[in-house]
Amino acid sequence: MVTLSEIAVQSGFSVPVVSRALSLNPNPKAPKVAAETRRKICETAKRLGYTPNRTAEFLKKGKNPTIGVFLQLRSDSLLAELIRGISTAAMEYQFPLALFFDADYNSYLNFLQNSQKENYCGIITYPVIYFREHLPEQTHKKLLLDAIKAYLADGGRLVMLENNNLHQEIIPDVLYIDVDHAWGGRLAADYLLKHGAEIVFTLDYTYIPHRSAGFIKQIRKYNLTPEVFPLGKTAELSHAVLRFHKKNPSKRIGIYASTDKQAIEIFSLLAKEGLTAGTDYLLIGYDNQYATQLTIPGITTIAQPMFEVGYTAVRQLINAIYKLPVDSIYLKPKLIVRGT
Repeated sequence: MVTLSEIAVQSGFSVPVVSRALSLNPNPKAPKVAAETRRKICETAKRLGYTPNRTAEFLKKGKNPTIGVFLQLRSDSLLAELIRGISTAAMEYQFPLALFFDADYNSYLNFLQNSQKENYCGIITYPVIYFREHLPEQTHKKLLLDAIKAYLADGGRLVMLENNNLHQEIIPDVLYIDVDHAWGGRLAADYLLKHGAEIVFTLDYTYIPHRSAGFIKQIRKYNLTPEVFPLGKTAELSHAVLRFHKKNPSKRIGIYASTDKQAIEIFSLLAKEGLTAGTDYLLIGYDNQYATQLTIPGITTIAQPMFEVGYTAVRQLINAIYKLPVDSIYLKPKLIVRGT
């Protein structure tokens, strides 16, 4: 195991300077380490294979260095990228992870209670609202919120991966790492307008309302009023598009589906009626799921920066654990142009 003394010898700095340079939470009364000095020491430590002993560090505080992570059980590229970001940052900063996957009320409650029992130093998860299908009574939601409060009161730190304002009203100091979905909606609107859309159809996404709100607000700036259909009504939207196309074949139609799943459904339904995406109408989805690359033509979409979300969540959580400056962060999605 590489020691601070070995790093000091190899880097040419004293042990105290090496210790401060490698510490995530140096003594504020000690002299600061210059950026260039820190860089040289960190490079030397990495070259020698140095890893900090987090267990020993946290045992002194009566804590467990493990970061607990509870995520929805899904099989898609968004979850894969999120986990990759979380695990990359945790490995970089040498914090062990305990990963749990489910969408069940009892599992979530057990996770929160176990995190407090095991003294996990921090938690990364989604808000309680994501488990609403499994909360038959408001008392169940209260139990989950009480478990979160108890964990925080016991010295734990928490990062939420989606901001629906639920916790801000009840637990003001919750830290959020989220995607700026309103920006994503604006990107989708700008894409359709840039390519000449004269009438626009969309689906209201109630789970993440900013996706729809950002899109509608941007469309209305150009004096267009989108036809909005309820979430999941892809067949109804497709029939409306087909009727409009038959009456107005020369008019440019734009469709914004607030998830890629819905975009693919619309793509398939209209293809059965003889309409080709990218030619007879414009189509844009949201999420950049792998399947959008497989259609012919490929579906234009909005990509969420899920790797960055995961990486940033860990980094901000570690800052919170060490009582360094932290703030909620909203990362911007980007447009992925394909054939529709």
